[in-house]
This record gives sequence, structure tokens and C-alpha cells, in this order.
Amino acid sequence: MADTVLENMKHYTQKLLDAYAAWDLDAILADRAVECIYHARPETAGMPPMNNAEYRQWYTTEIMPLMKQGIKFEVHNAVYDAEAHKSVLHGISTSESVVGPYRNECILITSFNEAGDKAVKIEEMFDSAYFQQFSQRLQEFMSSREK
Repeated sequence: MADTVLENMKHYTQKLLDAYAAWDLDAILADRAVECIYHARPETAGMPPMNNAEYRQWYTTEIMPLMKQGIKFEVHNAVYDAEAHKSVLHGISTSESVVGPYRNECILITSFNEAGDKAVKIEEMFDSAYFQQFSQRLQEFMSSREK
């Protein structure tokens, strides 16, 4: 049983990474449980937890317009715990944004259902110093467009 759960968790993770790289929001959300909640970390980033509908809205209006292509995640470390139904990935997210290259170190913690095939909680911890710098570049870009 644990082997199947582990295989399911790894399969989910690869599908998720492929969906982000393909820039396919439906695929990103496809294997989340109905009750799945996304948390952006650290909490000091000021982003509230989001259910699937809220995440779709936020991603559609706030993230996708700023990126010119999908987000690739280069995994540096991956830990899967089938008994705890959790995975932890550490790596670098890269893409091309409207203000140039995007490269952010992050940790993705996923909690799974009993079968390991649906995410019930996703926590994304990102480099808040880089995020703040990137946000400043975006604000400058948006201000220049309004003139």
C-alpha cells in the first residue's frame, strides 16, 4: 500500500511540475482535492490562504499576465513520506516575465489524501527578498505603462 501511495505522490508531483512548465492552469488544478488550500509562505508575504477557486482567480489575473511563458521548477532536493502523506521539494523556479528573467528559490510542501493522488494542502515558501525585489520591478513596469 505504501508503495502505491509513494508512486501516486511522485506521479502527482511530476504532473504538477509539467503543468506549470506548460502554463496549463487546468492541469495545475486538476489533481487538487476539492478542499485543497494553497498557502504562500512566509506569512509575512501577506498573502491569504486560497481555495482552488481563489487560486484560479489570483493566478489568472495576477500571475499569468506577468509571465511570458510557463514556470519551470528545477528540483534540487525531493523528500517523499508515504506514511505522513507529504512531499517536500526544494529548488529554483524560472521563467521569463514582462520585466525580464524570473528566478526564485522555493520550497513546495504538499500534503496528500490517503491514496496520495490528490493534494489537500500546498505550502509554497519562496525567497521573500527576491520576491520583494521582483515585485518592485513589476510595480515600476506597471507605473510606466500607466503614463
